[in-house]
Amino acid sequence: MLALGGLLGLAVLLLGPRMSAQVDQLAVRIPRALDQLAQGLNQYAWSRALLAQTPALVSMLPGERNLLARVTGIFSTTFGF
Repeated sequence: MLALGGLLGLAVLLLGPRMSAQVDQLAVRIPRALDQLAQGLNQYAWSRALLAQTPALVSMLPGERNLLARVTGIFSTTFGF
C-alpha cells in the first residue's frame, strides 16, 4: 500500500507541472473559442434569439482560480447533476 502511495505521489510530482500548464492553456483557449462560436452564431437571427435567452458563460465562472471546480460547476448546472 505504501508503494502504491509513493508511486501515485511520484506520478503527481512528474505530471503535475505539465497538467498545470495544460489547464492554464485551456483557461485561455476556451473563452476565445466561445467568443468565436458566439461571433459565428451571431450571423443568424435564430441563434441571436437563442443566445439572448441563455446566461453568459463568463457569469457562471466567478474569479480566475480553480478551473476544475468552475468546469464541473458548468456541467452540473447545465446537465442538472
